[in-house]
Amino acid sequence: MKKWKQIVLIAAVALLLGLTSQAETKAAITELKQTDAGTSSITVSCSTDLLTKYYVLYVSADQQNWVEKDYSTNPNALDANGLAAGSTYYVYVRGAADYDWVDDYDNKIWEWTTEPSPVMEVVTVPNGSSAKLVQTGATKNSVTMELTSVTGANYYVLGSASSYSTAQIYNASTTPTMTASGLRENASYYMYGFACRKAATTGFIAHPNFASSSDYGAKTLSGKINTKNFGLSSIFSNIDVYYFNIASGIVSDGYQYQFQTMKGKVKKDIVQTSTSVRLESFINGTFYKYRVRSYVDCGAGKVFSEWSDFRYIGMSKKVSGVSKVRGKKRTIRCSWKKVSGASQYVVYISKSQDGGYKKVKTLSAKKNSIVINKIGKKKLKKNVKYYVRIVTKAKVGKKYKTSDVNTVLTSSY
Repeated sequence: MKKWKQIVLIAAVALLLGLTSQAETKAAITELKQTDAGTSSITVSCSTDLLTKYYVLYVSADQQNWVEKDYSTNPNALDANGLAAGSTYYVYVRGAADYDWVDDYDNKIWEWTTEPSPVMEVVTVPNGSSAKLVQTGATKNSVTMELTSVTGANYYVLGSASSYSTAQIYNASTTPTMTASGLRENASYYMYGFACRKAATTGFIAHPNFASSSDYGAKTLSGKINTKNFGLSSIFSNIDVYYFNIASGIVSDGYQYQFQTMKGKVKKDIVQTSTSVRLESFINGTFYKYRVRSYVDCGAGKVFSEWSDFRYIGMSKKVSGVSKVRGKKRTIRCSWKKVSGASQYVVYISKSQDGGYKKVKTLSAKKNSIVINKIGKKKLKKNVKYYVRIVTKAKVGKKYKTSDVNTVLTSSY
C-alpha cells in the first residue's frame, strides 16, 4: 500500500514540473517574410500563434538599436513607415496577449506570449525619379540599355511595360546596364527601366510600381541594305549634280554613304539622319563604287549595321557627237573625256531613246572616241534620228561592273 502511494506522488510531481516547464518555454514567431515595400515603408507577415492577440513589429538599421514600429491583430499586415528610400533594415516580430500604457501613454508594457522571431533583412524602394534610360548598344536582335545609377539601388530591371507588375522582364542586373535579346531585326521598342533594391539574404526585390525611366525609341539594327533599295533618284549629269536615296522601311537614326575609287580609296563619307544626299561637282570624271548602311544612336556614339554591297557609277565630264552626211553615206562621230578608274566603254545605238539598242563596239579605257556608220548590219540613213548610248564599265575581279547611269546622245537629221 505504501509503495503504491509513493508511485502516485512521484507521477504528480513529474506532471507539475512538466506544466511549469511548458509555461516558461514560449515558442517564437516563425514564417516572417517581407510582402511589400515603398520608398519609405515596408510590410511584413508572419505565422499565427493561438495564444497571441497582438503581433508587434520592431525595426533596426544596425541590429543594435530597435524601435517598435507597428502592432496589429493581423499577422499579415505589419507596416513600418518613415524609413529611408533605397535602404536596408532589420526586423523581428513578437507575439503578445495584451499591454499596459506607461509614461503618459508614450510606451507600452507588453504581456508577451512568444519569443521574438529570428531577425530578418528588409529593403525599401530607391527613389529613381531623376533616372534616365538610354540606349548604349544594338545588334540585329538585341538592344543594350543603361539606366542612370540610382542611390540605394543594387538591382536594375529592364522591362516592356511601365508597370512592374505587368512588364515582361527582358533582363535584370546588379549594374544599371542591361541587354534585351531575342528581338526582331530592324524594329523599334518601348523600353522601361526599374531601379530596385534586392535583399541579399531573402531575395526580396523592393521595386517601384512604375518605371524609373523609359525610352520609346530603342532600336535594333537593320540587316544589310539590299542594292535594290538605294541608288540614284535624280540625275543632272550636264551640271554634275546627282541625288541618291535610300528606300523607306528601315528603322534607324540615320545613314552612312561611302564613295570609293575602284582602288578602294574613300573619296566621300557622309553620315547623316536623312535618307537622301545631294552631290555636286563630284561624280563626273571618276568611276566610283558606293555603298550604304544604317546606324542607331547609342549614348555618345553610333552603332552601324552591316555595309550593303557596292553599286557603281561612272560618268564622263564631257561627251559630244557630230553627225556627217556625204552623199548617201552617214556617220556619227562620238567622243568623250576619259573616266578615271574605268576599264572599258561599250557603245550602243538605237532609233528609240527608250530601247532597241544594238551594240556597236566595246572599247578599252585608252579609247575615247568612235565613228559609227551602221546600226546592226544596216547603214545609217539620212533623215533618221539616232540615239547613241555610251556605257562605262569597271573591272572588279574577273567581272565588269556597269555604271548605274550612262550618257545618251541624240543625233540630228
